[in-house]
Amino acid sequence: MKDKLQYGSEVLIGEGKRTESGKQGLWTYKDKKGKVRVKATYRNNVKHGKYKTYHTTTKLYIESSYKDGKVSGTWKEYYENGQIKEEGNYVDGKYNSVNFWLED
Repeated sequence: MKDKLQYGSEVLIGEGKRTESGKQGLWTYKDKKGKVRVKATYRNNVKHGKYKTYHTTTKLYIESSYKDGKVSGTWKEYYENGQIKEEGNYVDGKYNSVNFWLED
């Protein structure tokens, strides 16, 4: 199945499995040039599991996890050069702690 996702000013086209309960498993969203911009895991149409977004250069931008639609556990943001920019910990969708790094 295909789906659309508003991602900033872009509309991404996603593909994945859909059942009567909605989106299930891994969905991959691509921009109009065909580059992967988002990979999200769903359970019953709600984000649940790994979630990754990518810079337009296709390098990893954000890496996180969701539990029942809320950010849960470690959340990391990366500079385009691959260096970690920010790392935080979420509990029940709320920041619990955070660390920042300056770009080299």
